[in-house]
Amino acid sequence: MKKLILLTTANVLVLMLSAGSVFAANTVTIDQVGSFNTAFITQINGTYKSSAGIEQKGKHHRAVIKQNGDSDSATINQKGKYHKAVIKQNGDSDSATIEQKGRHHRAVIKQNGDSDFATIEQKGKSNIAKVIQLGFSNIASVSQQGRKNFAFIRQQSSLSKDVIVTQKGVGNSVTINH
Repeated sequence: MKKLILLTTANVLVLMLSAGSVFAANTVTIDQVGSFNTAFITQINGTYKSSAGIEQKGKHHRAVIKQNGDSDSATINQKGKYHKAVIKQNGDSDSATIEQKGRHHRAVIKQNGDSDFATIEQKGKSNIAKVIQLGFSNIASVSQQGRKNFAFIRQQSSLSKDVIVTQKGVGNSVTINH
Protein backbone atom coordinates (compact mmCIF):
# COMPACT_ATOMS: atom_id res chain seq x y z
CA MET A 1 0.00 0.00 0.00
CA LYS A 2 1.33 3.44 -0.93
CA LYS A 3 -0.16 6.72 0.06
CA LEU A 4 1.36 10.05 -0.92
CA ILE A 5 -0.02 13.37 0.17
CA LEU A 6 1.77 16.56 -0.86
CA LEU A 7 0.43 19.82 0.50
CA THR A 8 1.71 23.30 -0.28
CA THR A 9 0.09 26.69 0.02
CA ALA A 10 -2.14 26.57 -3.05
CA ASN A 11 -1.10 23.29 -4.64
CA VAL A 12 -2.45 19.92 -3.65
CA LEU A 13 -1.56 16.48 -4.94
CA VAL A 14 -3.27 13.39 -3.61
CA LEU A 15 -2.39 9.95 -4.91
CA MET A 16 -3.94 6.77 -3.66
CA LEU A 17 -2.32 3.65 -4.99
CA SER A 18 -3.18 0.26 -3.62
CA ALA A 19 -3.12 -3.40 -4.42
CA GLY A 20 -6.56 -4.59 -3.47
CA SER A 21 -9.56 -2.99 -1.88
CA VAL A 22 -7.69 -1.31 0.96
CA PHE A 23 -9.32 2.00 -0.03
CA ALA A 24 -12.82 0.53 -0.17
CA ALA A 25 -14.23 3.73 1.29
CA ASN A 26 -12.40 6.11 -1.06
CA THR A 27 -13.21 9.78 -0.70
CA VAL A 28 -10.94 12.72 -1.41
CA THR A 29 -11.85 16.37 -1.05
CA ILE A 30 -9.68 19.39 -1.83
CA ASP A 31 -10.88 22.91 -1.10
CA GLN A 32 -8.80 25.96 -2.02
CA VAL A 33 -9.52 29.67 -1.89
CA GLY A 34 -7.23 32.13 -3.64
CA SER A 35 -4.22 32.66 -5.92
CA PHE A 36 -2.28 30.14 -8.03
CA ASN A 37 -4.53 27.09 -7.47
CA THR A 38 -3.61 23.61 -8.67
CA ALA A 39 -5.09 20.30 -7.52
CA PHE A 40 -4.58 16.68 -8.60
CA ILE A 41 -6.47 13.61 -7.40
CA THR A 42 -5.56 10.12 -8.59
CA GLN A 43 -7.10 6.86 -7.41
CA ILE A 44 -6.04 3.69 -9.25
CA ASN A 45 -5.40 -0.04 -8.74
CA GLY A 46 -8.14 -1.27 -6.49
CA THR A 47 -10.16 1.89 -6.45
CA TYR A 48 -13.43 0.64 -5.05
CA LYS A 49 -16.17 2.94 -3.72
CA SER A 50 -14.50 5.99 -5.33
CA SER A 51 -15.45 9.63 -5.15
CA ALA A 52 -13.34 12.76 -5.43
CA GLY A 53 -13.85 16.52 -5.08
CA ILE A 54 -11.85 19.73 -5.76
CA GLU A 55 -13.33 23.15 -5.29
CA GLN A 56 -11.23 26.20 -6.07
CA LYS A 57 -12.45 29.77 -5.89
CA GLY A 58 -10.04 32.47 -7.08
CA LYS A 59 -7.25 33.02 -9.68
CA HIS A 60 -5.23 30.60 -11.87
CA HIS A 61 -7.22 27.36 -11.40
CA ARG A 62 -6.27 23.97 -12.74
CA ALA A 63 -7.75 20.68 -11.55
CA VAL A 64 -7.29 17.05 -12.59
CA ILE A 65 -9.17 14.02 -11.28
CA LYS A 66 -8.30 10.55 -12.52
CA GLN A 67 -10.01 7.44 -11.19
CA ASN A 68 -9.70 3.89 -12.43
CA GLY A 69 -12.82 1.97 -11.51
CA ASP A 70 -15.71 0.75 -9.42
CA SER A 71 -18.30 3.20 -8.12
CA ASP A 72 -16.66 6.35 -9.55
CA SER A 73 -17.91 9.87 -9.12
CA ALA A 74 -16.01 13.14 -9.48
CA THR A 75 -16.71 16.84 -9.05
CA ILE A 76 -14.73 19.96 -9.95
CA ASN A 77 -16.04 23.43 -9.07
CA GLN A 78 -13.96 26.44 -9.98
CA LYS A 79 -15.19 30.01 -9.77
CA GLY A 80 -13.15 33.03 -10.90
CA LYS A 81 -10.25 33.46 -13.43
CA TYR A 82 -8.17 31.05 -15.59
CA HIS A 83 -10.04 27.72 -15.27
CA LYS A 84 -8.98 24.36 -16.66
CA ALA A 85 -10.40 21.04 -15.55
CA VAL A 86 -9.97 17.40 -16.54
CA ILE A 87 -11.83 14.34 -15.26
CA LYS A 88 -10.83 10.87 -16.48
CA GLN A 89 -12.61 7.77 -15.25
CA ASN A 90 -11.92 4.29 -16.57
CA GLY A 91 -14.84 2.13 -15.63
CA ASP A 92 -17.80 0.92 -13.63
CA SER A 93 -20.47 3.33 -12.36
CA ASP A 94 -18.95 6.59 -13.71
CA SER A 95 -20.35 10.03 -13.09
CA ALA A 96 -18.71 13.45 -13.43
CA THR A 97 -19.44 17.12 -12.97
CA ILE A 98 -17.44 20.19 -13.96
CA GLU A 99 -18.83 23.59 -13.15
CA GLN A 100 -16.87 26.75 -13.92
CA LYS A 101 -17.87 30.40 -13.72
CA GLY A 102 -16.13 33.56 -14.89
CA ARG A 103 -13.11 33.85 -17.27
CA HIS A 104 -11.00 31.45 -19.37
CA HIS A 105 -12.87 28.14 -19.13
CA ARG A 106 -11.80 24.77 -20.47
CA ALA A 107 -13.18 21.41 -19.42
CA VAL A 108 -12.69 17.81 -20.50
CA ILE A 109 -14.50 14.72 -19.28
CA LYS A 110 -13.39 11.34 -20.60
CA GLN A 111 -15.12 8.18 -19.44
CA ASN A 112 -14.26 4.70 -20.66
CA GLY A 113 -16.84 2.34 -19.34
CA ASP A 114 -20.05 1.13 -17.82
CA SER A 115 -22.70 3.59 -16.59
CA ASP A 116 -21.27 6.87 -17.93
CA PHE A 117 -22.82 10.22 -17.06
CA ALA A 118 -21.30 13.68 -17.52
CA THR A 119 -22.20 17.31 -16.92
CA ILE A 120 -20.24 20.43 -17.82
CA GLU A 121 -21.62 23.86 -16.98
CA GLN A 122 -19.69 27.02 -17.84
CA LYS A 123 -20.54 30.70 -17.75
CA GLY A 124 -18.71 33.53 -19.48
CA LYS A 125 -17.17 33.64 -22.93
CA SER A 126 -14.87 31.47 -25.02
CA ASN A 127 -15.83 28.31 -23.14
CA ILE A 128 -14.54 24.99 -24.42
CA ALA A 129 -16.16 21.76 -23.30
CA LYS A 130 -15.25 18.24 -24.43
CA VAL A 131 -17.02 15.08 -23.36
CA ILE A 132 -15.73 11.75 -24.62
CA GLN A 133 -17.61 8.64 -23.54
CA LEU A 134 -16.68 5.16 -24.72
CA GLY A 135 -18.82 3.18 -22.30
CA PHE A 136 -22.23 1.61 -22.18
CA SER A 137 -24.84 4.05 -20.88
CA ASN A 138 -23.56 7.36 -22.27
CA ILE A 139 -25.33 10.51 -21.14
CA ALA A 140 -23.73 13.92 -21.69
CA SER A 141 -25.04 17.33 -20.74
CA VAL A 142 -23.26 20.60 -21.55
CA SER A 143 -24.58 24.02 -20.67
CA GLN A 144 -22.69 27.16 -21.72
CA GLN A 145 -23.56 30.83 -21.44
CA GLY A 146 -21.82 33.73 -23.13
CA ARG A 147 -20.30 34.04 -26.56
CA LYS A 148 -17.84 32.07 -28.69
CA ASN A 149 -18.53 28.83 -26.82
CA PHE A 150 -17.58 25.44 -28.25
CA ALA A 151 -18.87 22.04 -27.19
CA PHE A 152 -17.57 18.73 -28.52
CA ILE A 153 -19.23 15.45 -27.58
CA ARG A 154 -18.14 12.02 -28.78
CA GLN A 155 -19.99 8.90 -27.70
CA GLN A 156 -19.44 5.27 -28.64
CA SER A 157 -21.82 2.81 -27.09
CA SER A 158 -23.74 -0.30 -27.91
CA LEU A 159 -26.54 0.67 -25.54
CA SER A 160 -27.73 4.26 -25.15
CA LYS A 161 -26.37 7.63 -26.28
CA ASP A 162 -28.03 10.74 -24.92
CA VAL A 163 -26.82 14.29 -25.46
CA ILE A 164 -28.17 17.58 -24.16
CA VAL A 165 -26.37 20.78 -25.17
CA THR A 166 -27.62 24.22 -24.16
CA GLN A 167 -25.78 27.32 -25.35
CA LYS A 168 -26.93 30.88 -24.77
CA GLY A 169 -25.23 33.73 -26.58
CA VAL A 170 -23.74 34.38 -30.02
CA GLY A 171 -20.99 32.69 -32.01
CA ASN A 172 -21.48 29.31 -30.32
CA SER A 173 -20.85 25.94 -31.99
CA VAL A 174 -21.44 22.26 -31.22
CA THR A 175 -19.97 19.07 -32.68
CA ILE A 176 -21.55 15.73 -31.76
CA ASN A 177 -20.17 12.35 -32.90
CA HIS A 178 -22.25 9.28 -32.21
